[in-house]
Amino acid sequence: MPPSIGNLSGLQSLDLSRNGLSGSIAEEIGKCVGLLQLSLSSNNLSGIIPTELGNLVQLQSLLDLCNNSLSGEVPQSLNKLTALEKLNVSHNKLSGRIPPTFSSMFSLQSADFSYNGLNGPVPTFRQEDMEVIVENSGLCGDAQGLASCNSNPAGGKKSNKVRIAVITSIVAVVLLVFIVTGIIVMSRKTRQTDEEMKNILEHDGIESMIWEKDGTFTFSDIVKATDDFSEKYCIGRGGFGSVYKAELSTSHTVAVKRLNMSDSSGDIPELNLRSFQNEIRTLTELDYEPRLSDFGTAKLLSSDTSTWTSVAGAYGYMAPELAYTMKVTEKCDVYSFGVVALEVMMGKHPGELISLLLSSSSDEGNYLLKDLLDQRLLPPTGQLAVEIVCVATLALACTRTNPEWRPTMRVVAQELSAPTTLAYLSEELGTISMSKLINSFQK
Repeated sequence: MPPSIGNLSGLQSLDLSRNGLSGSIAEEIGKCVGLLQLSLSSNNLSGIIPTELGNLVQLQSLLDLCNNSLSGEVPQSLNKLTALEKLNVSHNKLSGRIPPTFSSMFSLQSADFSYNGLNGPVPTFRQEDMEVIVENSGLCGDAQGLASCNSNPAGGKKSNKVRIAVITSIVAVVLLVFIVTGIIVMSRKTRQTDEEMKNILEHDGIESMIWEKDGTFTFSDIVKATDDFSEKYCIGRGGFGSVYKAELSTSHTVAVKRLNMSDSSGDIPELNLRSFQNEIRTLTELDYEPRLSDFGTAKLLSSDTSTWTSVAGAYGYMAPELAYTMKVTEKCDVYSFGVVALEVMMGKHPGELISLLLSSSSDEGNYLLKDLLDQRLLPPTGQLAVEIVCVATLALACTRTNPEWRPTMRVVAQELSAPTTLAYLSEELGTISMSKLINSFQK
Protein backbone atom coordinates (compact mmCIF):
# COMPACT_ATOMS: atom_id res chain seq x y z
CA MET A 1 0.00 0.00 0.00
CA PRO A 2 1.85 3.11 -1.22
CA PRO A 3 2.12 6.21 1.00
CA SER A 4 0.82 8.29 -1.92
CA ILE A 5 -2.65 6.97 -1.16
CA GLY A 6 -2.89 9.82 1.33
CA ASN A 7 -3.23 12.25 -1.58
CA LEU A 8 -6.77 10.98 -2.30
CA SER A 9 -8.38 13.32 0.18
CA GLY A 10 -11.62 13.51 -1.81
CA LEU A 11 -12.08 9.73 -2.07
CA GLN A 12 -15.35 8.50 -0.51
CA SER A 13 -15.17 4.71 -0.93
CA LEU A 14 -12.06 2.50 -0.97
CA ASP A 15 -12.41 -1.29 -1.32
CA LEU A 16 -9.09 -3.19 -1.62
CA SER A 17 -10.40 -6.45 -0.18
CA ARG A 18 -9.46 -9.91 -1.46
CA ASN A 19 -6.15 -8.91 -3.02
CA GLY A 20 -2.60 -9.89 -2.23
CA LEU A 21 -1.63 -6.75 -0.35
CA SER A 22 1.20 -7.25 2.13
CA GLY A 23 3.21 -5.17 4.55
CA SER A 24 1.68 -2.71 6.96
CA ILE A 25 -1.26 -0.37 6.50
CA ALA A 26 0.08 2.98 5.30
CA GLU A 27 -0.31 5.68 7.95
CA GLU A 28 -1.02 8.16 5.15
CA ILE A 29 -4.45 6.58 4.65
CA GLY A 30 -5.51 8.71 7.62
CA LYS A 31 -5.34 11.73 5.29
CA CYS A 32 -8.24 10.41 3.17
CA VAL A 33 -10.63 12.34 5.37
CA GLY A 34 -13.49 12.13 2.86
CA LEU A 35 -13.85 8.34 3.14
CA LEU A 36 -17.31 7.00 4.00
CA GLN A 37 -16.39 3.33 3.56
CA LEU A 38 -13.03 1.48 3.87
CA SER A 39 -12.43 -2.25 3.34
CA LEU A 40 -8.97 -3.86 3.45
CA SER A 41 -10.17 -7.37 4.34
CA SER A 42 -8.78 -10.72 3.13
CA ASN A 43 -5.23 -9.62 2.35
CA ASN A 44 -1.80 -10.36 3.85
CA LEU A 45 -1.46 -7.12 5.77
CA SER A 46 0.62 -7.21 8.95
CA GLY A 47 1.83 -4.84 11.63
CA ILE A 48 -0.37 -2.72 13.85
CA ILE A 49 -3.58 -0.88 13.08
CA PRO A 50 -2.39 2.72 12.58
CA THR A 51 -3.86 5.24 15.01
CA GLU A 52 -4.27 7.61 12.06
CA LEU A 53 -7.44 5.71 11.11
CA GLY A 54 -9.07 7.66 13.92
CA ASN A 55 -8.81 10.75 11.68
CA LEU A 56 -11.37 9.31 9.25
CA VAL A 57 -14.25 10.83 11.18
CA GLN A 58 -16.49 10.75 8.09
CA LEU A 59 -16.47 6.93 7.99
CA GLN A 60 -20.06 5.82 8.17
CA SER A 61 -21.07 2.51 6.63
CA LEU A 62 -18.02 0.24 7.11
CA LEU A 63 -14.47 -0.19 8.44
CA ASP A 64 -13.43 -3.77 7.57
CA LEU A 65 -9.91 -5.03 8.42
CA CYS A 66 -10.73 -8.72 8.91
CA ASN A 67 -8.80 -11.78 7.65
CA ASN A 68 -5.30 -10.30 7.79
CA SER A 69 -2.31 -10.76 10.11
CA LEU A 70 -2.62 -7.51 12.01
CA SER A 71 -1.11 -7.52 15.49
CA GLY A 72 -0.84 -5.25 18.50
CA GLU A 73 -3.74 -3.61 20.30
CA VAL A 74 -6.96 -2.13 18.96
CA PRO A 75 -6.14 1.61 18.84
CA GLN A 76 -8.22 3.75 21.17
CA SER A 77 -8.33 6.49 18.51
CA LEU A 78 -11.03 4.52 16.67
CA ASN A 79 -13.53 5.76 19.25
CA LYS A 80 -13.55 9.07 17.34
CA LEU A 81 -15.43 7.34 14.51
CA THR A 82 -18.77 8.20 16.07
CA ALA A 83 -20.65 7.93 12.75
CA LEU A 84 -19.39 4.39 12.01
CA GLU A 85 -22.08 1.72 11.74
CA LYS A 86 -20.07 -1.49 11.18
CA LEU A 87 -16.60 -2.42 12.52
CA ASN A 88 -14.89 -5.74 11.69
CA VAL A 89 -11.37 -6.60 12.91
CA SER A 90 -11.90 -10.37 13.22
CA HIS A 91 -9.46 -13.14 12.20
CA ASN A 92 -6.26 -11.26 13.00
CA LYS A 93 -3.60 -11.51 15.70
CA LEU A 94 -4.72 -8.61 17.85
CA SER A 95 -3.99 -8.65 21.57
CA GLY A 96 -4.71 -6.56 24.63
CA ARG A 97 -8.08 -5.12 25.60
CA ILE A 98 -10.94 -3.61 23.65
CA PRO A 99 -10.83 0.11 24.54
CA PRO A 100 -13.69 0.86 26.98
CA THR A 101 -14.25 4.20 25.20
CA PHE A 102 -15.80 2.26 22.31
CA SER A 103 -19.02 2.36 24.31
CA SER A 104 -19.37 6.01 23.21
CA MET A 105 -19.64 5.05 19.50
CA PHE A 106 -23.40 5.67 19.40
CA SER A 107 -23.89 4.86 15.69
CA LEU A 108 -22.23 1.45 15.88
CA GLN A 109 -24.64 -1.36 14.93
CA SER A 110 -22.23 -4.28 14.53
CA ALA A 111 -18.76 -4.98 15.92
CA ASP A 112 -16.81 -8.19 15.26
CA PHE A 113 -13.69 -8.81 17.39
CA SER A 114 -13.70 -12.61 17.02
CA TYR A 115 -10.71 -14.92 16.50
CA ASN A 116 -8.01 -12.74 17.98
CA GLY A 117 -6.03 -12.86 21.20
CA LEU A 118 -7.97 -10.17 23.01
CA ASN A 119 -8.61 -10.27 26.75
CA GLY A 120 -10.30 -8.31 29.49
CA PRO A 121 -13.86 -6.97 29.70
CA VAL A 122 -15.96 -6.17 26.64
CA PRO A 123 -17.29 -2.56 26.71
CA THR A 124 -20.98 -2.14 27.46
CA PHE A 125 -22.59 -0.64 24.36
CA ARG A 126 -25.74 1.41 24.88
CA GLN A 127 -27.48 0.23 21.70
CA GLU A 128 -29.91 -2.51 22.71
CA ASP A 129 -30.07 -4.11 19.26
CA MET A 130 -26.30 -3.97 18.61
CA GLU A 131 -24.57 -7.18 17.45
CA VAL A 132 -21.25 -7.85 19.19
CA ILE A 133 -19.23 -10.91 18.17
CA VAL A 134 -16.31 -11.53 20.47
CA GLU A 135 -15.21 -15.23 20.23
CA ASN A 136 -12.01 -14.67 22.24
CA SER A 137 -11.20 -16.96 25.15
CA GLY A 138 -9.66 -14.18 27.22
CA LEU A 139 -12.66 -11.84 27.11
CA CYS A 140 -15.29 -11.45 29.79
CA GLY A 141 -18.44 -9.40 30.15
CA ASP A 142 -22.22 -9.43 30.00
CA ALA A 143 -22.51 -10.66 26.39
CA GLN A 144 -23.89 -14.14 25.82
CA GLY A 145 -21.28 -16.89 26.04
CA LEU A 146 -18.76 -14.82 28.01
CA ALA A 147 -17.59 -15.45 31.53
CA SER A 148 -18.56 -12.87 34.09
CA CYS A 149 -15.94 -10.29 34.92
CA ASN A 150 -17.19 -10.26 38.54
CA SER A 151 -15.45 -13.53 39.47
CA ASN A 152 -13.11 -13.22 42.42
CA PRO A 153 -9.75 -12.06 41.01
CA ALA A 154 -7.98 -12.80 44.27
CA GLY A 155 -9.17 -16.39 44.08
CA GLY A 156 -7.97 -16.56 40.50
CA LYS A 157 -4.53 -15.31 41.46
CA LYS A 158 -4.40 -17.77 44.30
CA SER A 159 -5.39 -20.59 41.95
CA ASN A 160 -2.66 -19.55 39.50
CA LYS A 161 -0.07 -19.55 42.28
CA VAL A 162 -1.12 -23.03 43.36
CA ARG A 163 -0.97 -24.24 39.76
CA ILE A 164 2.52 -22.77 39.29
CA ALA A 165 3.72 -24.31 42.54
CA VAL A 166 2.43 -27.76 41.54
CA ILE A 167 4.01 -27.58 38.09
CA THR A 168 7.32 -26.40 39.54
CA SER A 169 7.34 -29.25 42.04
CA ILE A 170 6.64 -31.83 39.36
CA VAL A 171 9.42 -30.48 37.12
CA ALA A 172 11.86 -30.47 40.05
CA VAL A 173 11.03 -34.08 40.95
CA VAL A 174 11.39 -35.25 37.34
CA LEU A 175 14.72 -33.42 37.00
CA LEU A 176 15.97 -34.96 40.24
CA VAL A 177 14.99 -38.44 39.03
CA PHE A 178 16.92 -37.89 35.79
CA ILE A 179 20.02 -36.71 37.67
CA VAL A 180 19.98 -39.63 40.10
CA THR A 181 19.40 -42.11 37.27
CA GLY A 182 22.30 -40.62 35.30
CA ILE A 183 24.63 -40.86 38.29
CA ILE A 184 23.66 -44.51 38.88
CA VAL A 185 24.13 -45.44 35.21
CA MET A 186 27.52 -43.70 34.99
CA SER A 187 28.65 -45.33 38.24
CA ARG A 188 27.70 -48.80 37.00
CA LYS A 189 29.37 -48.19 33.65
CA THR A 190 32.58 -47.01 35.30
CA ARG A 191 32.60 -49.99 37.67
CA GLN A 192 31.96 -52.39 34.78
CA THR A 193 34.73 -50.83 32.67
CA ASP A 194 37.23 -50.97 35.53
CA GLU A 195 36.38 -54.62 36.20
CA GLU A 196 36.69 -55.39 32.49
CA MET A 197 40.14 -53.80 32.32
CA LYS A 198 41.22 -55.64 35.47
CA ASN A 199 40.12 -58.97 34.00
CA ILE A 200 41.95 -58.26 30.75
CA LEU A 201 45.17 -57.38 32.55
CA GLU A 202 44.96 -60.43 34.79
CA HIS A 203 44.21 -62.71 31.85
CA ASP A 204 46.65 -61.50 29.20
CA GLY A 205 49.63 -60.49 31.31
CA ILE A 206 52.32 -58.33 29.70
CA GLU A 207 50.60 -58.05 26.32
CA SER A 208 47.55 -56.41 27.89
CA MET A 209 49.73 -53.79 29.54
CA ILE A 210 50.09 -52.18 26.12
CA TRP A 211 46.37 -51.45 26.00
CA GLU A 212 45.48 -48.94 28.65
CA LYS A 213 42.00 -47.42 28.77
CA ASP A 214 41.89 -44.04 27.05
CA GLY A 215 38.82 -42.93 28.95
CA THR A 216 36.36 -43.73 26.15
CA PHE A 217 37.18 -47.24 24.95
CA THR A 218 38.87 -50.45 26.08
CA PHE A 219 40.94 -53.25 24.63
CA SER A 220 37.77 -55.28 24.02
CA ASP A 221 36.32 -52.41 21.99
CA ILE A 222 39.43 -52.38 19.79
CA VAL A 223 39.36 -56.16 19.29
CA LYS A 224 35.70 -55.97 18.28
CA ALA A 225 36.25 -52.99 15.94
CA THR A 226 39.11 -54.75 14.10
CA ASP A 227 37.42 -58.18 14.03
CA ASP A 228 40.22 -59.58 16.20
CA PHE A 229 42.88 -57.73 14.16
CA SER A 230 41.71 -59.05 10.80
CA GLU A 231 43.90 -58.39 7.74
CA LYS A 232 41.11 -56.44 6.05
CA TYR A 233 41.53 -53.69 8.66
CA CYS A 234 45.36 -53.57 8.33
CA ILE A 235 46.47 -50.25 6.83
CA GLY A 236 50.24 -50.47 7.27
CA ARG A 237 53.22 -52.31 8.73
CA GLY A 238 56.27 -50.98 10.54
CA GLY A 239 59.42 -52.18 12.20
CA PHE A 240 57.64 -53.28 15.38
CA GLY A 241 54.19 -54.27 14.23
CA SER A 242 51.10 -53.61 12.12
CA VAL A 243 48.68 -50.67 12.16
CA TYR A 244 44.92 -51.28 12.01
CA LYS A 245 41.98 -48.97 11.35
CA ALA A 246 39.33 -49.23 14.07
CA GLU A 247 35.90 -47.58 13.97
CA LEU A 248 34.68 -47.52 17.57
CA SER A 249 31.12 -47.49 18.85
CA THR A 250 31.73 -43.91 19.99
CA SER A 251 31.86 -42.87 16.28
CA HIS A 252 35.61 -42.23 16.61
CA THR A 253 38.01 -43.68 14.04
CA VAL A 254 41.47 -44.47 15.43
CA ALA A 255 44.69 -46.09 14.22
CA VAL A 256 45.79 -48.98 16.44
CA LYS A 257 49.34 -50.34 16.40
CA ARG A 258 49.75 -53.97 17.45
CA LEU A 259 53.31 -54.87 18.46
CA ASN A 260 55.06 -58.03 17.32
CA MET A 261 55.68 -60.10 20.45
CA SER A 262 57.72 -62.96 18.96
CA ASP A 263 61.25 -61.56 19.35
CA SER A 264 63.24 -60.20 22.29
CA SER A 265 60.50 -60.94 24.80
CA GLY A 266 62.75 -59.92 27.62
CA ASP A 267 62.99 -56.42 26.20
CA ILE A 268 59.27 -55.88 25.69
CA PRO A 269 58.88 -53.30 28.49
CA GLU A 270 61.69 -51.26 26.93
CA LEU A 271 60.22 -51.47 23.42
CA ASN A 272 56.65 -50.51 24.23
CA LEU A 273 57.38 -46.79 24.30
CA ARG A 274 60.21 -46.75 21.81
CA SER A 275 58.20 -48.53 19.13
CA PHE A 276 56.02 -45.47 18.92
CA GLN A 277 58.87 -42.98 19.24
CA ASN A 278 60.44 -44.14 15.97
CA GLU A 279 57.40 -42.84 14.09
CA ILE A 280 56.89 -39.14 13.47
CA ARG A 281 55.97 -37.42 16.71
CA THR A 282 53.84 -34.34 16.33
CA LEU A 283 54.38 -32.26 19.42
CA THR A 284 51.83 -29.49 19.95
CA GLU A 285 53.05 -26.58 22.02
CA LEU A 286 50.92 -24.14 24.01
CA ASP A 287 50.65 -21.87 20.95
CA TYR A 288 49.20 -24.86 19.03
CA GLU A 289 51.98 -24.84 16.42
CA PRO A 290 53.06 -28.40 15.52
CA ARG A 291 56.68 -29.51 15.78
CA LEU A 292 57.94 -32.62 13.91
CA SER A 293 60.83 -34.65 15.31
CA ASP A 294 62.40 -38.09 15.88
CA PHE A 295 61.90 -40.21 12.77
CA GLY A 296 63.82 -43.03 11.16
CA THR A 297 65.39 -45.39 13.70
CA ALA A 298 64.52 -47.45 16.72
CA LYS A 299 66.78 -49.04 19.32
CA LEU A 300 66.50 -52.79 19.41
CA LEU A 301 68.31 -53.39 22.69
CA SER A 302 67.86 -52.16 26.22
CA SER A 303 69.65 -49.03 27.42
CA ASP A 304 72.49 -50.94 29.05
CA THR A 305 73.49 -52.89 25.90
CA SER A 306 75.01 -52.06 22.53
CA THR A 307 73.73 -48.96 20.76
CA TRP A 308 73.59 -50.35 17.20
CA THR A 309 70.35 -49.56 15.39
CA SER A 310 68.21 -51.01 12.62
CA VAL A 311 65.91 -49.31 10.14
CA ALA A 312 62.42 -49.24 11.61
CA GLY A 313 60.71 -46.36 9.86
CA ALA A 314 57.61 -46.48 7.68
CA TYR A 315 58.07 -47.17 3.99
CA GLY A 316 57.64 -44.09 1.80
CA TYR A 317 59.36 -41.86 4.35
CA MET A 318 62.84 -43.43 4.46
CA ALA A 319 65.75 -42.00 2.48
CA PRO A 320 66.59 -43.88 -0.75
CA GLU A 321 70.22 -44.52 0.26
CA LEU A 322 69.07 -46.79 3.10
CA ALA A 323 68.24 -49.44 0.50
CA TYR A 324 71.94 -50.07 -0.20
CA THR A 325 73.86 -48.61 2.75
CA MET A 326 71.62 -49.75 5.63
CA LYS A 327 73.33 -46.94 7.51
CA VAL A 328 71.19 -44.40 9.32
CA THR A 329 72.51 -40.84 9.28
CA GLU A 330 71.24 -37.39 10.16
CA LYS A 331 70.54 -36.76 6.48
CA CYS A 332 68.12 -39.71 6.49
CA ASP A 333 65.99 -37.90 9.04
CA VAL A 334 66.27 -34.72 6.96
CA TYR A 335 64.82 -36.63 3.99
CA SER A 336 61.97 -37.97 6.12
CA PHE A 337 61.18 -34.45 7.33
CA GLY A 338 60.98 -33.27 3.72
CA VAL A 339 58.52 -36.04 2.82
CA VAL A 340 56.29 -35.15 5.77
CA ALA A 341 56.41 -31.43 4.91
CA LEU A 342 55.31 -32.17 1.33
CA GLU A 343 52.55 -34.47 2.59
CA VAL A 344 51.20 -31.75 4.89
CA MET A 345 51.10 -29.21 2.04
CA MET A 346 49.65 -31.61 -0.55
CA GLY A 347 47.11 -33.23 1.76
CA LYS A 348 48.37 -36.66 0.67
CA HIS A 349 51.61 -38.64 0.45
CA PRO A 350 53.75 -37.35 -2.47
CA GLY A 351 54.54 -40.93 -3.59
CA GLU A 352 56.62 -41.07 -6.76
CA LEU A 353 56.30 -37.33 -7.27
CA ILE A 354 59.53 -36.68 -5.34
CA SER A 355 61.72 -38.74 -7.67
CA LEU A 356 59.94 -37.34 -10.73
CA LEU A 357 60.43 -33.74 -9.61
CA LEU A 358 64.13 -34.25 -8.91
CA SER A 359 64.77 -36.11 -12.17
CA SER A 360 66.47 -33.96 -14.81
CA SER A 361 64.76 -35.88 -17.63
CA SER A 362 61.26 -35.40 -16.27
CA ASP A 363 58.74 -32.75 -17.23
CA GLU A 364 57.20 -32.84 -13.75
CA GLY A 365 59.36 -29.87 -12.74
CA ASN A 366 57.17 -27.66 -14.91
CA TYR A 367 54.28 -28.19 -12.48
CA LEU A 368 53.11 -25.03 -10.77
CA LEU A 369 53.35 -24.98 -6.99
CA LYS A 370 49.70 -23.96 -6.65
CA ASP A 371 48.57 -27.15 -8.44
CA LEU A 372 50.37 -29.38 -5.91
CA LEU A 373 48.90 -27.76 -2.80
CA ASP A 374 45.95 -29.33 -0.99
CA GLN A 375 43.04 -28.43 -3.28
CA ARG A 376 40.56 -28.74 -0.41
CA LEU A 377 41.91 -25.52 1.09
CA LEU A 378 41.61 -21.97 -0.17
CA PRO A 379 44.65 -20.71 -2.15
CA PRO A 380 47.10 -18.96 0.22
CA THR A 381 47.63 -15.22 -0.15
CA GLY A 382 49.85 -12.52 1.34
CA GLN A 383 52.33 -13.56 4.01
CA LEU A 384 50.90 -17.09 4.08
CA ALA A 385 51.78 -17.54 0.40
CA VAL A 386 55.37 -16.43 1.11
CA GLU A 387 55.62 -18.96 3.94
CA ILE A 388 54.23 -21.71 1.69
CA VAL A 389 56.95 -20.98 -0.90
CA CYS A 390 59.58 -21.13 1.85
CA VAL A 391 58.35 -24.48 3.23
CA ALA A 392 58.00 -26.00 -0.25
CA THR A 393 61.56 -24.97 -1.17
CA LEU A 394 62.96 -26.42 2.05
CA ALA A 395 60.96 -29.65 1.63
CA LEU A 396 62.32 -30.16 -1.89
CA ALA A 397 65.85 -29.44 -0.68
CA CYS A 398 65.44 -32.01 2.12
CA THR A 399 64.38 -34.73 -0.35
CA ARG A 400 67.33 -34.39 -2.73
CA THR A 401 68.69 -37.75 -3.89
CA ASN A 402 72.27 -37.02 -2.85
CA PRO A 403 72.46 -36.81 0.97
CA GLU A 404 75.32 -34.32 0.79
CA TRP A 405 73.12 -31.84 -1.05
CA ARG A 406 70.49 -31.85 1.67
CA PRO A 407 70.57 -29.08 4.31
CA THR A 408 71.02 -29.86 7.97
CA MET A 409 68.07 -29.66 10.31
CA ARG A 410 69.74 -26.68 11.95
CA VAL A 411 69.63 -24.81 8.64
CA VAL A 412 66.02 -25.91 8.08
CA ALA A 413 65.03 -24.67 11.55
CA GLN A 414 66.77 -21.33 10.95
CA GLU A 415 65.01 -20.82 7.62
CA LEU A 416 61.61 -21.70 9.08
CA SER A 417 62.14 -19.26 11.96
CA ALA A 418 63.47 -16.36 9.85
CA PRO A 419 63.43 -17.07 6.09
CA THR A 420 66.10 -15.12 4.21
CA THR A 421 67.16 -17.04 1.13
CA LEU A 422 63.81 -16.71 -0.62
CA ALA A 423 63.44 -12.97 -0.27
CA TYR A 424 64.02 -12.46 -3.98
CA LEU A 425 61.04 -14.64 -4.98
CA SER A 426 58.64 -11.79 -5.64
CA GLU A 427 56.54 -13.64 -8.21
CA GLU A 428 52.89 -14.45 -7.65
CA LEU A 429 52.28 -17.88 -6.13
CA GLY A 430 50.25 -18.94 -9.15
CA THR A 431 53.25 -18.51 -11.49
CA ILE A 432 56.00 -20.24 -9.48
CA SER A 433 57.06 -23.60 -10.95
CA MET A 434 58.48 -26.51 -8.98
CA SER A 435 61.68 -26.48 -11.06
CA LYS A 436 62.45 -22.96 -9.88
CA LEU A 437 62.03 -23.98 -6.25
CA ILE A 438 64.20 -27.07 -6.73
CA ASN A 439 67.14 -24.97 -7.92
CA SER A 440 66.65 -21.98 -5.62
CA PHE A 441 67.95 -23.31 -2.29
CA GLN A 442 71.77 -23.36 -2.21
CA LYS A 443 72.67 -23.81 1.48
